[in-house]
Amino acid sequence: MVDMYCFFPYTWVIHLARVLISFNIIHTVLKDKYNSIVTFLSLVVTGMVFSYLSLSVEYKETMDVLVIILYYFVQLAVTAVVCKGGFFSKLAAVIFSFGAYICSASVYQLISTLILGKEGALVFQTSMPLSTFMSAVTIVYASSFLFMTIIKFVKGKTDGSLSYKNKYSYFLLFPLTHIITLSACFSSREQTAEEVGDMVISDFVIIISSCICIAIDFFLVFLIDYIEKIENDNIEREKELVKNKVDFQQTLMLNKEKEEFRKIKHDFTNIINTAKGFIEIGKPEKALSILQSTDDRLLGLAGFSICSNETVNTIIFIKQQQAESRNIKLLTEINDNYKILIDDFDLCRLLCNIIDNAVNAVSETQGEKICKITINTEEEEIQIKSENKYNGKGKTDGKKSPEHGNGIKIIKEIVNKYGGDYTITQNSELWVTNLSVKNKSCTPPPHTHAHYGVSLRFGN
Repeated sequence: MVDMYCFFPYTWVIHLARVLISFNIIHTVLKDKYNSIVTFLSLVVTGMVFSYLSLSVEYKETMDVLVIILYYFVQLAVTAVVCKGGFFSKLAAVIFSFGAYICSASVYQLISTLILGKEGALVFQTSMPLSTFMSAVTIVYASSFLFMTIIKFVKGKTDGSLSYKNKYSYFLLFPLTHIITLSACFSSREQTAEEVGDMVISDFVIIISSCICIAIDFFLVFLIDYIEKIENDNIEREKELVKNKVDFQQTLMLNKEKEEFRKIKHDFTNIINTAKGFIEIGKPEKALSILQSTDDRLLGLAGFSICSNETVNTIIFIKQQQAESRNIKLLTEINDNYKILIDDFDLCRLLCNIIDNAVNAVSETQGEKICKITINTEEEEIQIKSENKYNGKGKTDGKKSPEHGNGIKIIKEIVNKYGGDYTITQNSELWVTNLSVKNKSCTPPPHTHAHYGVSLRFGN
C-alpha cells in the first residue's frame, strides 16, 4: 500500500510526474536559454525539493491551494532563469503546465470511475495499492502528451514554423496508447480480484508495465529533441552549401566579365578607329554593326543581371548554362517592381525546383525546346509562372502526372510556409505552373495535502 502522506518510498513518483509534465509543457512553449538538460535539471530539482519540504511540514488542509500556488511560483522563477522569452510568455507556459496536470489528473479520475464505478473511484483518500498508484501515475503522465501535441501545432501555426517538424509532433501522441494498455490491465485486475481474489500476479504486471511506459515516455521527449537538432543542423549545412554554390557561381560570372573586358580592352582602340573609318567613307551601318557587337561584349555580366536580386541573377545564370547544355532555351522575364524579401535559401530552392521541373519536362519533347519563366515581384507578393511543352502524357483524371516530378514536395512546402498558392494547368502540349507567395521573410530574429480529484493525495 502507498501512503499518500509519506514522500518516501513511493509518493515522490507522482510528484516527479507533475514536474515532468511542467518540463514538457514549458519546454514546448519556450526556448531553452542554455540547453534542454539544464532546463530539465533545474525544474526537477527545485520541484522535487519543494514537494519533499511541503510534505514534511504540517499545515492545515485549508492551505493546500496556497501550497500549490507557491509551487508554481517557484517553477515560474526557475523558468525565468533558464528559458528565453518575455514574462507573460513564461507565465503562460507555467499556467499551461498547471492546466495540463489538472486535465491529465481528470483523465485518470474519469477512467477509474468508469472501471471501478463511482464508489470505487472515491475510496482511495490516504492510501492505495501500489499497482493502482503506478497505473494512475502512468495515465496522468501519458495524458499530458496530448496537451504537448496541441501546443506544438498551435505554436507552429502561429509562427509559421510547421514544416518538417510537423511529422515529429505526431510522435508525441504515442504515449496515449499507454492509457489504453494500462486501463485494460487495470480493468482485468478488478475482474481477477472478483473471480479469484488473488491480485499478486496482475499487480506485478501492472507495476512493471507502468515503469516501462513511464521510462519510454520520459526518453521520448529527449529523443524528439535530438532528432530535431540533427534536422536543424542538416538544414543549416544545406543552407551553407547553397550559399557557397551561389557565391562560387557569382565569382565565375565576375571572372567571365573581367575576361571579356580584357579582350575588348586589347583591341578597343582598333575597333573605334575602324568604326570611325567606316563613317568617313560613308558606311555608317558598318560602323553601327561593329559598335553594337562591342556593346554586347561590354555588357558581359549585365546580360545576366536581369533584376536587382543577385540570388535570382545567379540562379538564372546557372540554369541557363545547364539548359543550353541540353539544347534547351531558357527564356526569362522579370518585372522587378519591389525588393524580394523571401529568404535566399527558400528563394533558391523554389526557383531551382520550378526551373528543373520545366527543363526536365521539355527535354522529353521533340522539336524546338523552350522554357519560359516569368517573375513578378510586388510589395505584397511574388508571382512565378513557368510555361513549357511536355510529352502529353500528363493526365487530368487523377492519375499521376508530370507535376509529381522532382521537387514538387519542396515547392509545396515553401508555398505553404509563405502562405501562397500553387496551381497547375495544361492542354495537349503546354504545361503551365503558377504560384504566388507572400513577399516576406520567415527567418526568426537573432523556450498536498491537496487531493487528486476528490480522492487522491496527488497535490502540492
